[in-house]
Amino acid sequence: MQLKAGSDLVRRQNRSLVIAALRRDGVLSRTELTAATALSPSTVSAIAADLMQEGVLVEQPAFAATGIRRGRPQIAMALDPAKAHVVSVELTHNQLSVGISDYTGKAVNELDDRFSTASCSGEELLQRCSGLIRLALANARVMQPDSIVMAVQGRTDAEGHDLLWSPIAAGRNVHLSAYLTSEFGCPVKVANDCSMIAVALRWLEPERYGRDCLAVLLSHGIGMGLSLNGQLFAGRSSSAAEFGHMLYKHNGALCRCGSRGCIEAYAGDYAIWRSAHGLP
Repeated sequence: MQLKAGSDLVRRQNRSLVIAALRRDGVLSRTELTAATALSPSTVSAIAADLMQEGVLVEQPAFAATGIRRGRPQIAMALDPAKAHVVSVELTHNQLSVGISDYTGKAVNELDDRFSTASCSGEELLQRCSGLIRLALANARVMQPDSIVMAVQGRTDAEGHDLLWSPIAAGRNVHLSAYLTSEFGCPVKVANDCSMIAVALRWLEPERYGRDCLAVLLSHGIGMGLSLNGQLFAGRSSSAAEFGHMLYKHNGALCRCGSRGCIEAYAGDYAIWRSAHGLP
């Protein structure tokens, strides 16, 4: 039983390598997939056959393979864009952004909603999210999303369901995942935006960021995402790597989180602006 579980895990990992390579490079032959993934030719052929049968891959017969090769022309493969659609939502200072991506990772529609996040209640945030997602889906002519992921400035619960607190919004303990799942009938994941930057870097350049990676965001606020041994390190409430709210100076400048002396209270955009204008 353990041997079967181990082989299933290896198979899933190998499939992920093939899909990730095609998502990065677009169209590849089996030979190029073998080089891109470091898998054996037989493994790549077996995975490709399974993925084609599932409708994940489509052949590109007219593809001109790179380089000069003898023998039969290379038949390349690509991901089927229509296989799945993912909704990405980002809550930042005074803005809500929604993007729709197809299975290749290509953005097919993007929308922004500008409003005062500081005065936005939890109920209003839920309605704005739902309305903007529906409009983006309609523009992209997508009937049903396969998943929704939401990046937020602030703390979320360990399961990635709720926005517990955000320095840019008035709402507390907002049940984003439950609400959006009921509205759109698909899985919903909520995470800290800086943590998602670390995850994105790992996907984009696995050789460079695949194991230990630290991403620091310097913006209106200060944030950090941390990946250790290829796994996201976030703690119980996505705040284990909250670099911006570590203490810099005891009883120092006021931070937007309500505490005093945080790093963000000196290095955030608003803090620099405040200091430059000689404001308290």
